Amino acid sequence: MKKAIYPGSFDPFTLGHFDILKRSLKIFDEITILVSKNNGYLGYNKKLEVIERYIKGMPVKVQKLDKMLVQILQDDGYTASIRGIRSINDFDYEKSMFAANVSLDDDFESVFFMSKPQLSHISSSIVKEIIEFDGDISAFVGKEAKELILKSRN
Repeated sequence: MKKAIYPGSFDPFTLGHFDILKRSLKIFDEITILVSKNNGYLGYNKKLEVIERYIKGMPVKVQKLDKMLVQILQDDGYTASIRGIRSINDFDYEKSMFAANVSLDDDFESVFFMSKPQLSHISSSIVKEIIEFDGDISAFVGKEAKELILKSRN
């Protein structure tokens, strides 16, 4: 069984994140979404609740990111870390993160997914800004999570 992790802050989890997750399941049998502990915009527990609404019926788990990725891959039998790339800026960042992780563990692997063009403009930061000005986030987050995100504003 091929298992992967999908780490991030997911504040909030967007349609872009969900697309990467669905496409990852074509390669991996099971994925664990690792959510960073920082409270951020929604707060840790609300982030988990939002993600749970997306993943019903999928071979996906959600848990707290509470140690280094290389340690998680070594300890828990995961094959790779999943990362999404929207732009050259994301690529540069992910390339540096990959190099750092490989320097800690030569067996570390990342699998990179390019965002689909129709989703590449979506970011959690943009969603938060739209919410701040009472805009409509329907094109950026799933209907399963929209109401919860709007009700959970810090």
